[in-house]
Amino acid sequence: MIEEPEIYQHPSRQRHLADVLLKLAKGDIPGVAENTQIIYCTHSPFFVGIDRIDQIKLLRKIIKTTGKPKVTKIIEHCLDKVANDLWEIDNKPGNKYTRSSLLPRLKTLMTPWTNEGFFADVVVLVEGEDDRAALLGIAKYKNINLEGDGFSIIPCGGKNNLDRLYLIFTGFGIPTYIIWDSDYKLKGAKKEDNIRLQKMLKCKDSYIKDWPDGVYSHYACFKKNLNDTLRREVGEEKFNEFLKKYKIQYSYLKDEYALKSPYVIEGIIKDAYNQGNECNILEGIIEKIRDLKK
Repeated sequence: MIEEPEIYQHPSRQRHLADVLLKLAKGDIPGVAENTQIIYCTHSPFFVGIDRIDQIKLLRKIIKTTGKPKVTKIIEHCLDKVANDLWEIDNKPGNKYTRSSLLPRLKTLMTPWTNEGFFADVVVLVEGEDDRAALLGIAKYKNINLEGDGFSIIPCGGKNNLDRLYLIFTGFGIPTYIIWDSDYKLKGAKKEDNIRLQKMLKCKDSYIKDWPDGVYSHYACFKKNLNDTLRREVGEEKFNEFLKKYKIQYSYLKDEYALKSPYVIEGIIKDAYNQGNECNILEGIIEKIRDLKK
């Protein structure tokens, strides 16, 4: 039993030590006891992972009886449950999804950013770094410290990666908000991807749309994408003017790189507000995200 094995270890050594402990537990180190049980508590994203959720126990202090001290609740989850939930959402004929068939689909999501979600009060899943930058930018302008308040904003590399992380974090009882682009009229866009996410969120059939656009209690989506929404709210001409200004100020060569920076987005938002253009959709999303913690 180890308390916080990450202490005094640099990040690369933390990853190495976590790997050694996992190999010990699996009996994968020659010449060492085949059956070693290891228990540790940690605050490091390098010592947990979405590929080993079967081994994670999340401890929460909860009120069980009014007027009595809080008690510790142990929450656990497993990959077989995640696989089964995905299979039910897809409703495909043939063999059910299993832990083994799910694991390869988790490889691209195994990042320290993702693992931070296990320590968060609220997880916010977004498609990419530009979405994360936009949320942090509007929050910074409004003097809201999302990360300091326990919110973890995780870029997933596209909306087709949102499903697994949503089912993993909500399975651990962590409030989770997801944001995606409907990609209306964009090349290669499929309305089925939007419908699938709405079904996963248990939206009523009457509320499910092919190309959803709006801010809701547990999710938000943009008919085309977030940058397009920002441009419409700020105004195309003004948006390009502000983007050019901050692209030069922060030494970005291309627009696409600049839009991934919270500092650039914050600057655009600040200038937009100073000229009377508000970002109502982003503000609405921040409000819904903060409501999840309440």
